[in-house]
Amino acid sequence: GGPAAQHAALCVASQHHEGQEEGDRRKGGRRLRRRHGRPAESAESDRAAEAQGWNHGRQRRRAGRKTQNRSKSHLSTLNQLKNMSVLVYVENVGGKFKKSTFEVVSYSKAIADKLNTELVAISIGDVAQEDLSSLGKYGATKVLHITSEKLKSFINQAYASVIAEAAKSVHATAIVLANSFSGKGLAPRIAVKLEAGLADGAVELPNIENGLFSIKKTAFSGKAFALVEISSAIKVITLNPNSYPIK
Repeated sequence: GGPAAQHAALCVASQHHEGQEEGDRRKGGRRLRRRHGRPAESAESDRAAEAQGWNHGRQRRRAGRKTQNRSKSHLSTLNQLKNMSVLVYVENVGGKFKKSTFEVVSYSKAIADKLNTELVAISIGDVAQEDLSSLGKYGATKVLHITSEKLKSFINQAYASVIAEAAKSVHATAIVLANSFSGKGLAPRIAVKLEAGLADGAVELPNIENGLFSIKKTAFSGKAFALVEISSAIKVITLNPNSYPIK
């Protein structure tokens, strides 16, 4: 029972008391953490909100991609429209253009305006530059002049091949000719080469809607009229003489 024993007892008691305090602090800390921690239901709500937010973000990203794809598609369509043209074959007799030639150029220009595109004329054979330039007065923005020793004489198949190739090179969506003797021979051949729809003997401008051409034409040797529809990507049309005014 000496001082050393009392000191030892005090140390033990002190350590025991400190141990109790430390234990109490840990318990208190755990109780404190439990008090301030979020309940299980709240944690589940957080996870649900996080999942919902992720889903909404994914939906927004998908919507953004769809909008971007639609924009690209629209731009592609606009670019295709910009590259299109209307091609008109301008027939000459002895190197000179007749009245029917200027009629068909004026008619073709009106179609090009409906399609919001340019009109390209093609002439085969020897024609003076002055006469070729005059086509611009009737709406032609470009003139293709093809000359060759092999093309000095009119041959349906040869001329049809030249016109079809020209149509491909200018991305023509419509090819127009006069419904003359030559035009009647050329038009069906050109249509076959281009896998195009054909309306021969047109007497009015086509009604154009969503790429569909509705055209009034003569039928039964000119004794009646018919309305034909062409839905193909490329159309070939021949215009009856005196059916459209020169403009």
